Amino acid sequence: MPDIANQFVVAVVAQDECRIWATGVERGKKPEKIYAPGGENSHRHIRKPPLHGGHHVDEWDREYFESITHVLAGAGEILGISHGEGKSNSFLKLVKYFEKMHPDLAKKVVGNIEVDVTSLTEPEILALAREWYDKHHGFN
Repeated sequence: MPDIANQFVVAVVAQDECRIWATGVERGKKPEKIYAPGGENSHRHIRKPPLHGGHHVDEWDREYFESITHVLAGAGEILGISHGEGKSNSFLKLVKYFEKMHPDLAKKVVGNIEVDVTSLTEPEILALAREWYDKHHGFN
């Protein structure tokens, strides 16, 4: 993973995979990929009863979130791009985890773009991030 110390970082978070662009949003950049437990190409459909009224982070999520935390720890700013709304938004779940377990990292989250990530290519994701960055940092 390239050095991300104090850099603007883009994190695309899904239930089973997180893609992180740690060197900026320039065209052609490739992401670092972090997979949820079970590894790449695993897809889980495990039906579990809600624990603690749905406010519980299970060990599966904790391991995944800690892997993401480890990579993002040095970032200066974190922009999330995620699929879903409300409780089904994986990036918002991650931010809640940060708020509880890593409050300093939660403070680095500068925004979240909710889109249908599955319908976008990596260049389109980076274009969205560049557009957000330009709008919020005053560059054109």
